[in-house]
Amino acid sequence: SGGGKSSAVERTLSFLPQTLLHEKLNLVQIVWLKMDCPLDGRLKQCLISLIGRVDSLLGTSYFKDNKPKTIDQCVALIGKIASWHYLGLLVIDEFQNLMDAPGVSHAHLLNFFVTLSNEIKIPLIVIGTPKAQNYLQGLFREARRVGNNGTFEWNRLSFEGEEWTFFLECLWKYQWVTNPSELTPALSKAMYFQTQGIKALVVRLFQMCRLQA
Repeated sequence: SGGGKSSAVERTLSFLPQTLLHEKLNLVQIVWLKMDCPLDGRLKQCLISLIGRVDSLLGTSYFKDNKPKTIDQCVALIGKIASWHYLGLLVIDEFQNLMDAPGVSHAHLLNFFVTLSNEIKIPLIVIGTPKAQNYLQGLFREARRVGNNGTFEWNRLSFEGEEWTFFLECLWKYQWVTNPSELTPALSKAMYFQTQGIKALVVRLFQMCRLQA
């Protein structure tokens, strides 16, 4: 958590148009969709939210016209929408929140992913914290079509690595004080000790130090 997973994915997606109009075919293609699972979100509510996002994006009324009442109906409708609009990529973020949602068992989640994979037949990216790591790996072993591209673990920055120095030097340029300070090895070590290389904490600590100064 705080490693920059969501920010990196959103930044990458921002380089792609979310929709494409194919005038000769009279078709609006959805290039990508991103679903964020809320802290207390249920699986059904997440899927309904995803359908609503399509309606908001395209000006359609798929949810109102179909009124899905169950998770399976939601998945089936998402599959149809994905086929109608040639959806290119679906991203599911904060997956660990689904694990804590009331009324959703791990077996139910596995069934959901297998059904979703069968229905939409498109690339699927699932993002979560280490809390969900073991379950995700087990799920991918069972539902191979969901996890064909493998998994990637995004670790905190290492103090000995070049990334830490590069990240801190870039951040240090943004000082909101009359007399800016220089980045010294002692300050670098102190920043790492207090944040353990977690990017979100590094930025927050830097902001608080500027405010205090």
